Amino acid sequence: MGLMEALVFRGWPRPESPGKLVLDLTRPSLCGLRLAEPASRVREVLGAPASWREKKRRGCWAYPAWGLRVDVPGDQEVESFRVALQRPEQGLTVSRLPWRSFTGQLILPQGTLPASRVTRQDFEKAFSKPTEVDELLGDTLVTWERDQWLVEVAFHEDGAPLYVSVDRND
Repeated sequence: MGLMEALVFRGWPRPESPGKLVLDLTRPSLCGLRLAEPASRVREVLGAPASWREKKRRGCWAYPAWGLRVDVPGDQEVESFRVALQRPEQGLTVSRLPWRSFTGQLILPQGTLPASRVTRQDFEKAFSKPTEVDELLGDTLVTWERDQWLVEVAFHEDGAPLYVSVDRND
Protein backbone atom coordinates (compact mmCIF):
# COMPACT_ATOMS: atom_id res chain seq x y z
CA MET A 1 0.00 0.00 0.00
CA GLY A 2 1.42 3.35 -1.04
CA LEU A 3 1.39 6.71 0.74
CA MET A 4 -1.79 7.85 -1.00
CA GLU A 5 -3.62 4.67 0.00
CA ALA A 6 -2.40 5.08 3.59
CA LEU A 7 -3.91 8.58 3.65
CA VAL A 8 -7.15 7.86 1.77
CA PHE A 9 -7.89 4.64 3.66
CA ARG A 10 -6.70 5.70 7.12
CA GLY A 11 -8.99 4.31 9.75
CA TRP A 12 -10.12 1.44 7.50
CA PRO A 13 -9.70 -2.12 8.78
CA ARG A 14 -6.64 -3.94 7.43
CA PRO A 15 -7.14 -7.67 7.98
CA GLU A 16 -4.25 -10.06 7.30
CA SER A 17 -6.74 -12.04 5.21
CA PRO A 18 -10.52 -12.38 5.02
CA GLY A 19 -12.11 -14.56 7.69
CA LYS A 20 -13.01 -17.18 5.08
CA LEU A 21 -11.29 -17.24 1.72
CA VAL A 22 -14.12 -18.91 -0.20
CA LEU A 23 -15.84 -18.32 -3.55
CA ASP A 24 -19.26 -19.95 -3.31
CA LEU A 25 -20.75 -20.57 -6.75
CA THR A 26 -23.91 -22.26 -5.48
CA ARG A 27 -25.42 -19.03 -4.12
CA PRO A 28 -22.81 -16.56 -5.15
CA SER A 29 -20.67 -15.06 -2.46
CA LEU A 30 -17.02 -14.19 -2.02
CA CYS A 31 -15.57 -14.30 1.49
CA GLY A 32 -19.13 -14.06 2.77
CA LEU A 33 -20.00 -11.03 0.58
CA ARG A 34 -23.02 -11.45 -1.66
CA LEU A 35 -23.96 -9.61 -4.83
CA ALA A 36 -25.91 -6.37 -4.15
CA GLU A 37 -24.48 -5.94 -0.63
CA PRO A 38 -23.53 -2.37 0.29
CA ALA A 39 -19.99 -0.99 0.04
CA SER A 40 -19.87 -0.69 3.82
CA ARG A 41 -20.01 -4.48 4.06
CA VAL A 42 -17.03 -4.85 1.68
CA ARG A 43 -15.09 -2.40 3.85
CA GLU A 44 -16.04 -4.36 6.97
CA VAL A 45 -15.09 -7.79 5.57
CA LEU A 46 -12.09 -7.03 3.34
CA GLY A 47 -10.83 -3.68 4.58
CA ALA A 48 -8.89 -1.17 2.52
CA PRO A 49 -8.28 -2.01 -1.16
CA ALA A 50 -4.77 -1.87 -2.61
CA SER A 51 -5.37 1.03 -5.01
CA TRP A 52 -7.36 4.20 -4.42
CA ARG A 53 -7.16 4.98 -8.16
CA GLU A 54 -8.84 1.72 -9.18
CA LYS A 55 -11.51 2.26 -6.53
CA LYS A 56 -12.18 5.88 -7.46
CA ARG A 57 -12.02 5.61 -11.26
CA ARG A 58 -13.48 2.16 -11.88
CA GLY A 59 -15.26 1.18 -8.67
CA CYS A 60 -12.81 -1.73 -8.43
CA TRP A 61 -11.81 -2.73 -4.92
CA ALA A 62 -8.62 -4.71 -5.67
CA TYR A 63 -6.99 -7.13 -3.24
CA PRO A 64 -4.06 -8.55 -5.27
CA ALA A 65 -2.39 -10.30 -2.32
CA TRP A 66 -5.53 -12.47 -1.98
CA GLY A 67 -6.13 -12.80 -5.75
CA LEU A 68 -9.53 -11.15 -5.69
CA ARG A 69 -11.41 -8.03 -6.66
CA VAL A 70 -14.87 -6.71 -5.90
CA ASP A 71 -16.62 -4.21 -8.17
CA VAL A 72 -18.66 -1.62 -6.29
CA PRO A 73 -19.52 1.17 -8.78
CA GLY A 74 -20.04 4.55 -7.12
CA ASP A 75 -19.39 2.96 -3.71
CA GLN A 76 -22.98 1.71 -3.75
CA GLU A 77 -23.51 -2.08 -4.07
CA VAL A 78 -21.46 -5.12 -5.05
CA GLU A 79 -21.98 -5.54 -8.79
CA SER A 80 -19.49 -8.37 -9.33
CA PHE A 81 -16.48 -10.15 -7.96
CA ARG A 82 -13.58 -11.95 -9.55
CA VAL A 83 -10.76 -14.26 -8.45
CA ALA A 84 -7.44 -15.02 -10.18
CA LEU A 85 -6.90 -18.76 -10.48
CA GLN A 86 -3.74 -19.34 -12.48
CA ARG A 87 -1.27 -16.98 -14.14
CA PRO A 88 -2.12 -14.11 -11.77
CA GLU A 89 0.57 -11.96 -13.37
CA GLN A 90 -2.03 -11.11 -16.03
CA GLY A 91 -3.92 -9.39 -13.23
CA LEU A 92 -7.54 -8.47 -12.75
CA THR A 93 -7.16 -4.70 -13.12
CA VAL A 94 -5.82 -2.15 -15.56
CA SER A 95 -3.09 -0.97 -13.18
CA ARG A 96 -0.06 -3.12 -12.56
CA LEU A 97 -0.66 -4.47 -9.10
CA PRO A 98 1.33 -7.47 -7.78
CA TRP A 99 -1.36 -10.14 -8.29
CA ARG A 100 -1.25 -13.58 -6.69
CA SER A 101 -3.50 -16.56 -7.26
CA PHE A 102 -6.58 -16.99 -5.09
CA THR A 103 -5.61 -19.63 -2.52
CA GLY A 104 -9.05 -20.29 -1.09
CA GLN A 105 -11.79 -22.79 -1.79
CA LEU A 106 -14.40 -22.89 -4.55
CA ILE A 107 -17.80 -24.25 -3.63
CA LEU A 108 -19.47 -25.85 -6.62
CA PRO A 109 -22.76 -27.80 -6.66
CA GLN A 110 -20.85 -31.10 -6.60
CA GLY A 111 -18.60 -30.11 -3.68
CA THR A 112 -15.73 -27.96 -2.48
CA LEU A 113 -12.37 -27.80 -4.25
CA PRO A 114 -9.14 -25.91 -3.62
CA ALA A 115 -8.98 -23.10 -6.19
CA SER A 116 -5.55 -24.35 -7.29
CA ARG A 117 -7.04 -27.67 -8.46
CA VAL A 118 -10.21 -26.58 -10.26
CA THR A 119 -10.47 -27.50 -13.96
CA ARG A 120 -12.73 -26.73 -16.89
CA GLN A 121 -14.39 -30.10 -16.40
CA ASP A 122 -15.33 -29.10 -12.84
CA PHE A 123 -17.13 -26.01 -14.15
CA GLU A 124 -18.84 -27.94 -16.95
CA LYS A 125 -20.01 -30.61 -14.51
CA ALA A 126 -21.30 -27.91 -12.13
CA PHE A 127 -23.12 -25.73 -14.65
CA SER A 128 -23.59 -28.05 -17.67
CA LYS A 129 -24.03 -26.41 -21.07
CA PRO A 130 -22.63 -22.86 -21.23
CA THR A 131 -24.77 -19.97 -22.40
CA GLU A 132 -21.91 -18.56 -24.46
CA VAL A 133 -18.35 -19.47 -25.50
CA ASP A 134 -16.06 -16.82 -26.99
CA GLU A 135 -12.46 -16.82 -28.15
CA LEU A 136 -10.48 -13.75 -27.12
CA LEU A 137 -6.77 -13.36 -27.97
CA GLY A 138 -6.20 -17.12 -27.75
CA ASP A 139 -8.10 -17.52 -24.48
CA THR A 140 -11.57 -19.01 -24.18
CA LEU A 141 -14.28 -17.19 -22.27
CA VAL A 142 -17.12 -19.44 -21.09
CA THR A 143 -20.32 -17.96 -19.61
CA TRP A 144 -23.11 -19.66 -17.70
CA GLU A 145 -26.28 -17.71 -17.03
CA ARG A 146 -28.07 -18.41 -13.75
CA ASP A 147 -31.33 -16.90 -12.39
CA GLN A 148 -30.03 -13.51 -11.23
CA TRP A 149 -26.32 -13.81 -11.96
CA LEU A 150 -23.67 -14.88 -14.48
CA VAL A 151 -20.55 -16.99 -14.03
CA GLU A 152 -17.75 -16.30 -16.49
CA VAL A 153 -14.55 -18.31 -16.56
CA ALA A 154 -11.56 -17.51 -18.74
CA PHE A 155 -9.35 -20.41 -19.83
CA HIS A 156 -5.84 -20.10 -21.26
CA GLU A 157 -5.23 -21.79 -24.60
CA ASP A 158 -3.59 -24.67 -22.70
CA GLY A 159 -6.88 -25.20 -20.79
CA ALA A 160 -5.80 -23.73 -17.45
CA PRO A 161 -8.48 -21.56 -15.79
CA LEU A 162 -7.31 -17.94 -15.53
CA TYR A 163 -10.10 -16.32 -13.54
CA VAL A 164 -13.71 -16.71 -12.40
CA SER A 165 -16.04 -13.73 -12.52
CA VAL A 166 -19.51 -13.56 -10.96
CA ASP A 167 -21.77 -10.70 -12.09
CA ARG A 168 -25.28 -9.54 -11.29
CA ASN A 169 -27.73 -10.21 -14.10
CA ASP A 170 -30.78 -8.10 -13.33
